[in-house]
Amino acid sequence: MIKGKLFSKLHPLLFILITLWGLSLACSSNAPQKNETTGKCLPLPKEFSISDLVGTWAAEYSGGDSIDKLQIRSDGTYKQLFSSTGELNFESDWQEWSLEYSQNGYALLHLKGMRRCDGTLAQCNNPGGGLPEEDVVINICDGTPMHYADEVILFVIGSLSSPKGFRLIHARAAGSEWNYSFQLEE
Repeated sequence: MIKGKLFSKLHPLLFILITLWGLSLACSSNAPQKNETTGKCLPLPKEFSISDLVGTWAAEYSGGDSIDKLQIRSDGTYKQLFSSTGELNFESDWQEWSLEYSQNGYALLHLKGMRRCDGTLAQCNNPGGGLPEEDVVINICDGTPMHYADEVILFVIGSLSSPKGFRLIHARAAGSEWNYSFQLEE
């Protein structure tokens, strides 16, 4: 009888704790969602089409102090618009983008001339795009090191929490546990 009374008092508290834990896992949108079988990034949905990339995508950095937007057009061009509360704000010219499909079911979005602005402003201030030669990023789907000089590569991976079933996500900077993703603006 005592056990029953104790459980009935703890039951609501356990429910709240389990719910909060589940919500914290669901809200950690900066971590790539993994395929439970392989441990790799989720593949793109079967109905994914290159035209699904068209639109305006936005990422927030530093708690919303900086906004990075990509306007992707169907003609293979994009424009980057970066605004911050600091001194660096810019709008790029229309530049080329291309998509490379991985054998593992995700894709790599190559954005020629894009500035990587989720790290330091020194990286973002590089008008040629990409990262300095000594900077390394980590492939979020297989953990291998990557480098890109005159472009930024975003991973286009399946996502159970995105309206279209996929999202665009930065490679992780070497030595960091964080990476950022772009969300489609509706």
